[in-house]
Amino acid sequence: MRLNRYQIIMLILPFVINGVVYMYNETIIYNISHFFSDYKEYANKDLEKKIDIYLKIDAKNKIYNEIEKKIALRDKNANWIAENVLYEKAEIEQKAKVKQKAVVHKKIKTKVFRLTAVFPKKNLAIINGQIVREKSTINGVKIAKVENHRVLLRYKKGLRWVSLFQ
Repeated sequence: MRLNRYQIIMLILPFVINGVVYMYNETIIYNISHFFSDYKEYANKDLEKKIDIYLKIDAKNKIYNEIEKKIALRDKNANWIAENVLYEKAEIEQKAKVKQKAVVHKKIKTKVFRLTAVFPKKNLAIINGQIVREKSTINGVKIAKVENHRVLLRYKKGLRWVSLFQ
């Protein structure tokens, strides 16, 4: 079986084209890019838009993370203040008042409630240096309701509001 000239050229041609492309691939790519310059500009504009969107999303994500950290710190600080600062201050004030009342009114025993702090979202309040919840009792008096600046106390004889700013 013999091959004619056309068949031999067709058999060898892919190898020759492959060798030429391999040797001159950078030159070919450079020359082809001149034919499709619009695509290059479009691709760069699209890339710039995507970069801008990414940077905006990244900035918003950083702000969101900072806000989450501040919220976590706010809860920790509020608990610390309630446990350390307000509780100790209320104890000192209560001891001073007890001493004054003991000297002035030795025979009179009345229930005096001093509201130091209110946490309405958690239904907590600090009364006479003690942290109390809604529906709990303190000195035989039930805490009926905790609001923004006051607490409703339920005595056996009736109700009484104790305000934060008296």
